[in-house]
Amino acid sequence: MRKRLIINADDFGITPETNKAVEKLFEQGAITQASLLAVSSYAEEAAEIARRLKMPVSAHLTIVSEWAEFPWKSAAPPETVPSILDGSNCLRASASEQQKKAVPAEAMSELKAQIGLARSLVGSISSADSHGQFLYSAAYLPKALALCSKERLAFRIPSSYGFYARQMGVLPLSFKALVKAVSALSCILRVPAPHDCITDPRPVAKIKGYEDLRLYYLKTLNESKAGLVEMFLHPCLPGGSQSSPEWEKRLWEFRLLDEGVIQETAKKLGFELSSWSKELARNEASR
Repeated sequence: MRKRLIINADDFGITPETNKAVEKLFEQGAITQASLLAVSSYAEEAAEIARRLKMPVSAHLTIVSEWAEFPWKSAAPPETVPSILDGSNCLRASASEQQKKAVPAEAMSELKAQIGLARSLVGSISSADSHGQFLYSAAYLPKALALCSKERLAFRIPSSYGFYARQMGVLPLSFKALVKAVSALSCILRVPAPHDCITDPRPVAKIKGYEDLRLYYLKTLNESKAGLVEMFLHPCLPGGSQSSPEWEKRLWEFRLLDEGVIQETAKKLGFELSSWSKELARNEASR
């Protein structure tokens, strides 16, 4: 099976420093696409960059604001999605509160509106993924796959058990059956999905520094035997938008991509760099 690697920058539009990082990395060929947070504060700036550079874009879907002090407005009309909004008609910042209060039908209406908003900002999108984990819950995953099927989008839901083991640690054997069932559903609905995904799940406190993060990505890429792998990182340049300790990891991920080590390693391992727009075009041509 031919090995392909998608290198995706998540959270495009979340801060000006993220937008600058994504622009620089795409221009030098260090990433192959980016996931646009269409409801974020700097999404229009991100979209202008994507249009100018002809950058392949994914819809980074969310029903949660990243920060309580900088809440995001919904893409759908507020009166149609009241259960996912706070008192100021913004998406709640608390994921746990959102899970308790959100009406699934309203949440899915918001996600559909975000896909439409992303398309209106950049012209076209080829895939969707989840900002945070909410779309991977039992309540939302089948609905997310159905939405992507209707919208003719790929979705980030890898068929490899190894990804989930890396993200969550030791899992019961029954989880393998669940992974197979989800993979089968994506095939039935004709939703393209990666065989494997790579991202460092550790909080910054458990990473010993840049070299530790670098080794994690290179080791995991070297061990991946899948056909289509999607690597997703959250690169950002230094700046004043955020100063939390967790943001340090984003600076390391930018450095990792900027140094070119991922592309060099991928080439040595026989990976062809790709994007979801290329993958969907190939799928269409083969029909």
